[in-house]
Amino acid sequence: MKRLLLLTAIFFAATSATASTNDIVASKRMAKIALMRCAEIQETRKMDSAMRVRIVNDFRLDYDLDPFLKGDDFLIEANGYGLCPDLILQLSDFEENLDRARDAATSAQALQNEWRQKQEIEEALVRGNKRALELADQVSRCNLRFAKWDIKAKNNSLTIWRKMFQGNKSSNCSLEVEGSNVALRVTLDGEVEKFEFRPAMYSTLSAPHAQAVLNKSPRIFSKKDKKKIQSIELVIDGFPDGYCDDSYQCVWPEGLVISKPIHLRD
Repeated sequence: MKRLLLLTAIFFAATSATASTNDIVASKRMAKIALMRCAEIQETRKMDSAMRVRIVNDFRLDYDLDPFLKGDDFLIEANGYGLCPDLILQLSDFEENLDRARDAATSAQALQNEWRQKQEIEEALVRGNKRALELADQVSRCNLRFAKWDIKAKNNSLTIWRKMFQGNKSSNCSLEVEGSNVALRVTLDGEVEKFEFRPAMYSTLSAPHAQAVLNKSPRIFSKKDKKKIQSIELVIDGFPDGYCDDSYQCVWPEGLVISKPIHLRD
């Protein structure tokens, strides 16, 4: 009797081990087939949404799993995170893994955006410094001086006109910059005023001419103010309108101010 019980126990143990081995083999085969189906999904075209969903559901039907009902967009997202096998196999921790993958992707995108913005700012600083130095050189080479000049006052604006000598007869130097960052700084008996500088330059056989309109003034000027003017200085503290190409960003160097004396009282 004892011998019979021992043989029975050995039989059931062997049967249980065989069943466990078979389960492991079946699970490995199932996982391999899942990888094969994911490979098929990877090779589908963008328009083949129905085919991708069908591949998933055919697999789940063969293995008596729940049907996949979340649609192609969800499938593509999971596949993009490398979770296609988890989705097909309907693993219990799939949703948790998907949330982790989403959080990691969001963090990576934020870091990439931050790096890209930093690179864009650095490149804009380099471009801006180059353009500003070009402008500074242009201003320094121009011998801007008012000569035989007069003042016209009308509607709270001051116009300086007549000859603005920029060099000799053959000079091709011109400064055609204007905008909110370009101004003429006028000193009248110690009081300083800044005015928008709007040059209108043209050349003659004798010398370049110019007309500079000084407006947006908080005070009203008259022709008598000409006698009070001690100095006029061109001041640029940022890119003139249109000076930096619209196709890319330029950043004006911090603290840079370009200035040029135009008139000093004798």
